[in-house]
Amino acid sequence: MLLLKKIKKPRFMKKKIIYLFCLIGIVSLGGCIKHTDETVPPTVKFMVISDIHYFDPSLFTVPVNASFQGYLAADRKLIVESSAILNNVLASVQAEKPDFLLITGDLTKDGEKFDHQKLTTLFQALIDKGIKVLVIPGNHDINNAASTNYLQAVPAKIDNASPADFASIYANCGYGLNTFVERDMNSLSYVSEPVKGVWVLGIDACQYNPTGITAGAISANTLAWVKTIVAKAKQQNKIL
Repeated sequence: MLLLKKIKKPRFMKKKIIYLFCLIGIVSLGGCIKHTDETVPPTVKFMVISDIHYFDPSLFTVPVNASFQGYLAADRKLIVESSAILNNVLASVQAEKPDFLLITGDLTKDGEKFDHQKLTTLFQALIDKGIKVLVIPGNHDINNAASTNYLQAVPAKIDNASPADFASIYANCGYGLNTFVERDMNSLSYVSEPVKGVWVLGIDACQYNPTGITAGAISANTLAWVKTIVAKAKQQNKIL
C-alpha cells in the first residue's frame, strides 16, 4: 500500500503555496519471503522524501542581501524556507514512526559540506528514536563548485563535499560498515537491509569525471554492479 502524506506549510509562509509530499509505503512480507524465520516482521512501513535542497539559515542573512535575492529570483526552489520545511517534514516522519526513511538525493542546495553536516544532526534525532535513515546523493550533492554562502554583499565560496566526505558524514545513514550489505566500488551506490528480509538499493547517479558536473548518469560499471545485486536478492529471497 502506498500513500501520499501532505505536509502542512509553516505558518509564516503567507505568500507561497507549499505542499511537500512524503511517500509512505507499507509492504506485507507474509507472501513474499518464503521461509519461517520468526524475526522477519509481517509488514514493513517506510517513508521516502526527496530533493530537500537544504540550505542552513546560518549561511545567509535575514533579510536576504541583494546577491542572494538575485540567486533566488533565478531559482525555482524554496531555498530560504528549506530549513523550516524540512523540520516540518521530519516531525511528521517522527510521528509516523516508519521502520526506515529513505532520502533520495539532492539533500543540499549545492553540495555545501556544512549543509551535509547539519543534516546528519537532524537525521540523528530520528535514528535515536529507532527510525533508520538511508540517504543517497543527488546530482547537486557532490563536488559542486557552486557551494556558496551569502553572508556578505559578494557571495563567498565554501567547502563542498567530496565522495569520501559524503560517505564519512553519512556513516549512520547507509555508509557505515554496520549499515550496508554491499558497496559499489565505483560510486556511492550501496544496498542496505534496514529490516530483515528487505534490501534497499541506493543508486548513485553523480558524475565525477570531470569534477563539478551536476548532470546525472549511471556508469556502465555501476549498472553492472546493480545487476549483480538484483541477482543476489533473488538468490537470497530478499525483497528489493
